[in-house]
Amino acid sequence: YAWEAIANGEDFKLLCLDNLYIHGKIYKVPDPKAVVQIVHGALEHKERYMDLIKFLNKKGYSVVISDNRGHGESVNKKYPLGHINSLDQVIDDQLVINDYIKSHSDKDIYMIGHSMGSMIARNFLKNYDYRIKKLVLTGTVTYNPLVYLAIFVGNIINFYMGFYGNSKILKRLYSSGMSEGWLSFNEENLMEAKNDKLMLESFTNRGYLTVFHAMKELKNHRAYKLKNKDLKILSITGDCDQVVGGKKGLMDTIKTLKKIGYKNVSYFIMPHMKHEVLRENNKEDVFKIIEEFFNS
Repeated sequence: YAWEAIANGEDFKLLCLDNLYIHGKIYKVPDPKAVVQIVHGALEHKERYMDLIKFLNKKGYSVVISDNRGHGESVNKKYPLGHINSLDQVIDDQLVINDYIKSHSDKDIYMIGHSMGSMIARNFLKNYDYRIKKLVLTGTVTYNPLVYLAIFVGNIINFYMGFYGNSKILKRLYSSGMSEGWLSFNEENLMEAKNDKLMLESFTNRGYLTVFHAMKELKNHRAYKLKNKDLKILSITGDCDQVVGGKKGLMDTIKTLKKIGYKNVSYFIMPHMKHEVLRENNKEDVFKIIEEFFNS
């Protein structure tokens, strides 16, 4: 349907690889400065981004957000909650959404990827960096060299226990180094996450393996076609985020993006914030940084 005809907060669904419908929502403003494509994190869902979406709408940006496959409403029998079959599929899902935006709007597209979404976004860049003008990474997951061990174990478990099992070993490998309350200092956010029925406990065995692959591929420099080396990339992380790997991990992430060939990579470290900088007590500070980056 025509972009103009879409009401604020209009649902859409798009048929993606392996006959799965990806469900999403469009939050439209008249004559937007750009359209923002949001990729959410692991084991969560699109509805957790409402504060950011309202802020971006108010500042003149239309927003498109979807549930990643195996999350929220983007499920079916073959793809139950927590199941992702391959990294290629989640990248292709974002490509289909990007195509959908382009077919309805001639405005620039900016992308925001949070946590696992930051890994999906960075993998999206390999072939499709020319399709977006700016990229914001939040809760930016760092590469961990132990990922090769995780993949080795993951392959064995998937072979012997099947794709759809829920291995405790893989869960432990996935969440190693995360203590309770790792999401945020914001207690209200922790309570909401705990009581949210769409917040998932775990991935399937295949889902974990896909996440490990997404991390491994962050260092696959040669796979990046680099069609848009001038792409502006901004990372925003909390100074107490356990997923970032400290200052050393963050610097490795920034250095990797520069080594790949991206010229405009910058970062902010937010004081007294943990992983979910978009849902922390001072989230408005993060929103303002994103706005300034988008307006620059």
